[in-house]
Amino acid sequence: MEPVVTEWGSLIPGLQADRFDIITDSMFILPERCRNVLFTDLIATIPTAAAVPKGNPKDLHSYEDIRDKV
Repeated sequence: MEPVVTEWGSLIPGLQADRFDIITDSMFILPERCRNVLFTDLIATIPTAAAVPKGNPKDLHSYEDIRDKV
């Protein structure tokens, strides 16, 4: 079976329409989403990251740095 690639906003509607059986992408578990689909127990975590220009000229190391310096 070939994997299905779809737009982010179509993931839950596609699941509900039986176009696929499972979503295998990271998705925050929000109350609205919980009213529409069932989530499994957490199976993996991926740390966040940001790409910066070579040398990190704005000295960005956190979301707070991005908020305050960009």
